[in-house]
Amino acid sequence: PPPRCSPIEDECCIDSDCPIGENEVCIQRTCVNEGSPRFSLEWVGDDDLDLFVETPNGVVISKYMEYDPQSGGRYGETPEQTTFAFQVESIYFGTIG
Repeated sequence: PPPRCSPIEDECCIDSDCPIGENEVCIQRTCVNEGSPRFSLEWVGDDDLDLFVETPNGVVISKYMEYDPQSGGRYGETPEQTTFAFQVESIYFGTIG
């Protein structure tokens, strides 16, 4: 099993560990923007996986195209995975409401 989460060593262990007012949630010990919708890819390892989301307008958002002004979609995480660890990539759109 993975080691226990530590708020001292990890960015977050639960949602309330993320900065107040930043509209973020804790996924894989990483604070990510909440968004509505939000697409997240999470894994453990040092593999360099990549998340791609195609908007209804045909724009592909990824680490190569981090923002689509028409849909408001944003790529939200550091794209490089170089060490064995908890990993997450996320693409999010503006929250509703």
